[in-house]
Amino acid sequence: MSWTRVTVLLLVALFAMNVYRAATQSVVIDEAFTYTAFLAGPLSDLLAKYDANHHILNSFLCKLSISLMGVSELTLRLPSLLGGLLYLITSLRLCRRLFGEGWLLLFTFALLTMSPALLDYFSAARGYGMALAFLLLAIWQMLNYDEGSRRLEWAGLCLALSVAANLSFAFAAVPLAVFFSLALAFEKRANEAIDRFLVPGLVIAFSIVILPLTHAVRANFYAGLPSLGASLESVWGIFLFKDLTGLTEPRIFAAVVPRGRWVMLLVLVAAIAACARGKAFRDRSPADRVLLLATIAMAGSIALLVAGHRFFGLLYPIRRTGIYWIPLFTLICLTLAAKVSRSQWGVAAVAPCLAAGAACLLQFVGQLNVHHYTEWPYDFDTRRAVRRIIADYKLNPRKEVTVVVSWTLEHSVDFYRRRYRLHWMKPVQRTDLVTAGDYFLLQGLHGQDRVLVEKLGLTKLYENEAAKLVLAVPTPSPR
Repeated sequence: MSWTRVTVLLLVALFAMNVYRAATQSVVIDEAFTYTAFLAGPLSDLLAKYDANHHILNSFLCKLSISLMGVSELTLRLPSLLGGLLYLITSLRLCRRLFGEGWLLLFTFALLTMSPALLDYFSAARGYGMALAFLLLAIWQMLNYDEGSRRLEWAGLCLALSVAANLSFAFAAVPLAVFFSLALAFEKRANEAIDRFLVPGLVIAFSIVILPLTHAVRANFYAGLPSLGASLESVWGIFLFKDLTGLTEPRIFAAVVPRGRWVMLLVLVAAIAACARGKAFRDRSPADRVLLLATIAMAGSIALLVAGHRFFGLLYPIRRTGIYWIPLFTLICLTLAAKVSRSQWGVAAVAPCLAAGAACLLQFVGQLNVHHYTEWPYDFDTRRAVRRIIADYKLNPRKEVTVVVSWTLEHSVDFYRRRYRLHWMKPVQRTDLVTAGDYFLLQGLHGQDRVLVEKLGLTKLYENEAAKLVLAVPTPSPR
């Protein structure tokens, strides 16, 4: 069996795993918030409101999906699934173009696709996976830009859709757009850069995001960190580790993650130095073109973030909001290693790179998980808890019931109230507002809310310590 077939089999296996996760994993708080705030109501809610949770293009596609096929975990996550599939296919084509059809195809494809953070967003109903797919596809179109003018239009469209899927990707897309336009202008193709690349992309991005953004305020952009070093470290952490709490290998985590920022910065400096000595973009090899594009995107995003923080007080990315650094950094490492392999040091210089890549792959395989998403490790059992409420209600039906929940469960339980059409259940109430109800679904990472079981004299119906979750009902009064 050829290496290409093995790689395709890996792609199919990863996609099948994503489909399984999308269909079986409980809805998490951010997915449910998007549903209740933007998708459950009229179409105008997508245009008349904004929040950092509103990944605009993804939200529109989710609305289309659930409108056509009904509300379920799978239909809500369908746009992310398709975005993940596009990322996998683009990665395969990119690796095949850069590294041929030998064993390096499988090796580089796995490195580019199997990070725990990336796999999460190829099924979770958020815009990150779709934005990653369009960003990588834009790089693919720029790599092959001299094969026809239509490539320019597709490159601009892909960058626009990446930003529309998740606004945080603008920090990577803008440097790419500026550089590629200048590269075309250097070739005396400035008119094409404007007419075929910039204008179509700007029109598409503007058309999708402008109406929701007119309702944005500064307080909507609340996620982030105050320092670049901490930001890089947080992204490095999710690149390698499924969970950053309750790790089974805390010593590895403590040894690897704090140094991650320096690894990323040193590799980026080496890439900048390698690119600075190169030829014009049109005269570069495919690997050198990708190295230049990935370096421009990553270095440019960091420069924009530093400027935004300095002059406007913007926060640096935290974990998933800087997820675009993961494929960019991976591409830089892979293409930089390919460049070094052609130097006078040859295989001896590449051996440490291969060893580091193999170590990353072992870590990725060990972190494969269909149980929960990294960012929401305690949200995996909400659906089962709601089904326990349904089962208990069927034993003792009433006209209507009140379910009181911890704030972390409010939107998820409301999603399942709508999903299962529980007309007998009132809109869920939060424990900080209501302390009287028929069912209490309580959660707390350090015992918060769950103390209400004893305080209110409740009787437990169901408990999952791993999810920090307990379902309880009022204890019947003795006759």
